[in-house]
Amino acid sequence: MVRSSNSGGRADGVVCALCVVLSLTLLLMPDRAQVQVAHALSTVLVNPWLAIRNFGDDVLRVRADNARLGAEVQTLQLRLGSLERRATDQARGAGPALPPGCDEPLMPCQVTARKRARLATMIQIRSLEPVTWRPELPVVTAEGFLGRVHTVIDERSAWVELLSAPDMALGVEFERSGLVGVLRPRAGRFVVELVGRDEDVLPGDRVITAGIAEVRSVPGGEIVDPVPRGLKVGEVRQVSAPSERIFKEITIHPFADFRRNETVYVVGARPVRPGGGEGTR
Repeated sequence: MVRSSNSGGRADGVVCALCVVLSLTLLLMPDRAQVQVAHALSTVLVNPWLAIRNFGDDVLRVRADNARLGAEVQTLQLRLGSLERRATDQARGAGPALPPGCDEPLMPCQVTARKRARLATMIQIRSLEPVTWRPELPVVTAEGFLGRVHTVIDERSAWVELLSAPDMALGVEFERSGLVGVLRPRAGRFVVELVGRDEDVLPGDRVITAGIAEVRSVPGGEIVDPVPRGLKVGEVRQVSAPSERIFKEITIHPFADFRRNETVYVVGARPVRPGGGEGTR
């Protein structure tokens, strides 16, 4: 410790002596020479020190600004995620737009299971509240018509038969021309039958539900309530008119996705009132 103190004192003495020598030298010089030497000393000694100090201050300031901006970016990302989730929730709650004149309620439901078999393609749905529903109620997504309620399990759950099920048939209408036909799935495609070969159908024509009642092939004939007219179904992809047939061959592309869907809407299902019974419109 004594050696360290002595070396430090010597260094201070050397610096002090150097400063005295420089000061006396400057005082003995002419005025013009003093200015030139002072300028040279500032260029060699002071300016580098100032540059290093300013650079260090800039580095510290940039780091502080980066930390502040990083915190602001994280906050904005959290806000953006919250707004996106809120917009998604609002879209799910609002549901798809129904055609003019259709005042049926929309009941949002979550898809909880899927069932594929040789003669049926179904999904199981569950409502967040008790619902008064019945078979044949239409089920839609934000994109378009998905299927019908097939079997009611309880007040919250039901099985839905999709439009892609082999036995499904749906009365449809070509929005541009007003022609009607029957849409059926055929070997992985969707075709519209019973449209005359000379009728006006073009690729790109929009197909909607026709809103006509159906008679099922059961003993005595079962009349099924019609699906509301105007629900989006799909658009025409291919049209042909073979000479040996009296009907056109029409293939459509459905708007709804039958493989991936999380939230669906049952048209016409109403919540059960607390005292029992069906909710009002």
